[in-house]
Amino acid sequence: MATITTTYSSLPEVNVEKGAPALRLLDAPHDRWHRIRHLNGPKEECQRLLDLGLTPGEEIAVVQSVPLGDPMIVLVRGTRLALRRREAAWIWVQ
Repeated sequence: MATITTTYSSLPEVNVEKGAPALRLLDAPHDRWHRIRHLNGPKEECQRLLDLGLTPGEEIAVVQSVPLGDPMIVLVRGTRLALRRREAAWIWVQ
């Protein structure tokens, strides 16, 4: 089994410019920090993501994905989480 070599401190810092456009985490560049702006999806499933710590203002990075993109491994609050592509599409970041 391969290990993830990306560490919390090795990713570029978040540099959110005022007025920068939001994009879905699904479409965001990998191995970079992004800041969560909001969640936009089914209420119950978005609540689950909020409960996992994916809250507005929090930093998040996509650190790994498989060739077909499902699941994606993200780093948030020092923890790696696996997200489905459809879940990543509900997370809007800068």
